[in-house]
Amino acid sequence: FPSHDRPPTKTIDAYICIGGQITIAGKVLKTAGIHRIRKPAPTGCDSLIVVNLQILKPSALIAPPKVITCDRPEVELDARASKPVGNITFIWSINTIPLTGDSILKVRTPGNYELRVKQTVDTVFCIARTTVDVFADLSTPDILVSGIDTLNCLRQATTLSVRNQTSATDISHLWQEATRPLTPADTNTTYIARQGGIYSVIAKDRSSGCRDTAILKVSADIARPAIYTGPTQTLT
Repeated sequence: FPSHDRPPTKTIDAYICIGGQITIAGKVLKTAGIHRIRKPAPTGCDSLIVVNLQILKPSALIAPPKVITCDRPEVELDARASKPVGNITFIWSINTIPLTGDSILKVRTPGNYELRVKQTVDTVFCIARTTVDVFADLSTPDILVSGIDTLNCLRQATTLSVRNQTSATDISHLWQEATRPLTPADTNTTYIARQGGIYSVIAKDRSSGCRDTAILKVSADIARPAIYTGPTQTLT
């Protein structure tokens, strides 16, 4: 336009969500960038609208979480890779139940968690959504301990043995008895008891960290009969 015919210009910033559109002065805008819209007037004094259109594209990302176990009862859902960094809010839920959390959510329950990331500029807000499954490995041994429960002078030792009633195979064992120190043999599936006492064995699933304990009391009947030699006599 010649300088004296240049229409009055109004510049505005506008925002839409990705895949959305906006209508300004009868013109539909869908792409980011600078748009010039001529607005005619009945008097011939047209005006010009310059629209700086920006597209909001939040992304919701959750790092693969660890598995809940007995050794690790709480895991983190880490959404710090969501974008744009520092300009979004985090809305967590499980089974439509709202949860309180920011970019990191700590959970103790397996299930399907939903994250909605909300980006707001002026009066426009856009939401991105994702979900993640949290699994739990709480495999627990179910053990029985067996062995002869009474020692005597003829049987001065008994072999205690532990049996797992589940299908788990990667299990560690630890035998304990209050009056003695631990030895390397205390990690076997059997233990030789040579004295009376209360023996326990702790079985631990190495993958889940879950434990089961079994107890066996071993008694000792080693009282010897008294020997009577008769009245004291003096030999001459």
